Amino acid sequence: MTKSSILAISLIASLATAQDGTPAAPPMELLLPQGQKMVFIPVEISDNPNIFAYRSFNAGSGDYTNEPVTRVNLAGTAFNGKKWYIPFCETEVTRAQYAAVMGEPMPPAKEANLPMVNISVTDAQNFLSRLNRLMAASEEFAAALIPYRNDKTHAFFFRLPSPVEWEFAARGGVNVDEGIFDASTPYPANAISRYEVTFTGSRNVAPRPVKGSRKPNPVGLYDMLGNVSELASPIYYFDSSLGRSGGILTCGGNFRTEKATLHSSDRSECIPYREDGSEFRSELVGFRPVLGSVIRHKEMSMQAFSDQWKEFEELRTPPPPVEAAGSTTEVCLEDLAQQAEEENARLRSRVEELEAAALTADVEMKDKLTAIRKQSTVVEAQLKQSLALVRQSEQLKADAALTMLSTSAAHLSYYLKAEADLTSLLEREDTDDEARALIQPKLEQFRTNIAGARSHLFKGCKLLADVPADIADAELNRHLSELASKEPRQQSCLRHAADFFSQYRATAKFPDTQQLMKQLSDVK
Repeated sequence: MTKSSILAISLIASLATAQDGTPAAPPMELLLPQGQKMVFIPVEISDNPNIFAYRSFNAGSGDYTNEPVTRVNLAGTAFNGKKWYIPFCETEVTRAQYAAVMGEPMPPAKEANLPMVNISVTDAQNFLSRLNRLMAASEEFAAALIPYRNDKTHAFFFRLPSPVEWEFAARGGVNVDEGIFDASTPYPANAISRYEVTFTGSRNVAPRPVKGSRKPNPVGLYDMLGNVSELASPIYYFDSSLGRSGGILTCGGNFRTEKATLHSSDRSECIPYREDGSEFRSELVGFRPVLGSVIRHKEMSMQAFSDQWKEFEELRTPPPPVEAAGSTTEVCLEDLAQQAEEENARLRSRVEELEAAALTADVEMKDKLTAIRKQSTVVEAQLKQSLALVRQSEQLKADAALTMLSTSAAHLSYYLKAEADLTSLLEREDTDDEARALIQPKLEQFRTNIAGARSHLFKGCKLLADVPADIADAELNRHLSELASKEPRQQSCLRHAADFFSQYRATAKFPDTQQLMKQLSDVK
């Protein structure tokens, strides 16, 4: 077995477990004529079994070609009894796969695994039509579909992905944390070439074979953001909220896209028909099918279907809780403070009424007024105590968040330096093979540690963002002051992490981590 095949197997194994620790759905294999095959990777969408379940995320990048950043909803097409998935073709359709499905002669061996390009939308739809006929006759693929044939999904078919489906998979889906998902790409800027084919000077002037020496993205798909742009459905929208439609829609950039401009929400508009009436074709455009389905409501009773909708509506808009008379429930500190404040306001109002009445009231009325004033004083004391407890709780939360930020930033600084040193050793000509064999696993471990530390840094930012700004800033100054004498290097790391958090708090979106990584790697 070659070194590259061992790497590929290890990457597939690393994708075999979902982020929540449950086993990932296995790939689905479709055998084609002439010894070819296509592999479909189920991309997880939701673990809510409801037939109407969906996942929401921020799509778009905000420029005029890629629509404003918009909250979109995405539902799965295949349900295995536990989770919803959308099965994506592992690679762009290759020339060999295209020839096998269309019944054409096989291309030369050196071209077999190149992506199929220079096809029109009609060509792609004809391919999908023939592929669906092959699926219907394939016993192996029918067996792979058995877990997904149930009362919710049944009628499966291949089609082009929607831009929302495509962008979710390109961003890394549920296999990455929120900070990475919202970034331009799911990879560090200095590692893009390990995953994608993009333009770098005189290199990459043509597409490359799929599944070559490159790695798959976090959900197990190859060449999502490079090599060739991919057809999507429906047509291009300048801004879908305005309904201004246009030509053919492609996603993902290609081998002529500059590395610095590559991003997960990349969309392009192509003219469907040229001036001579011929269909649009380009050496830059290919396609990647997904497996769609029809929601199998006809196999459910109307009552069961209605029950699913009611359950979905209750989950989406839960009714306010109703407490039985005399029942007791746990009340959070914030609720206690609010209730005390409301009670105090009511009592003060009552005091003012009694003060006005006391001018003409008898001694009994004045005694009542005195009693209420005493009660008001007690409530005020309770309110102050509740507010003090709330503030103490927020301070503890801020302290935990800043400890997480400080520690993860310091670890990142150390791991990044170690990665750079080991990479430098690998690139030296005088490093022998034995030394390289020792260095490589250590380098991979440091890269894994970098990903873990970065994930903890994102979690620290989210936790600190839930704390009032005045408390967060006060606790930050305290941490920086304490670290000044004890751990000056960790103090510098925390300052950089705090700047990163400030940008996140201001925009509610994680900024690009490249500047932070550079700053941390330079800490002395």
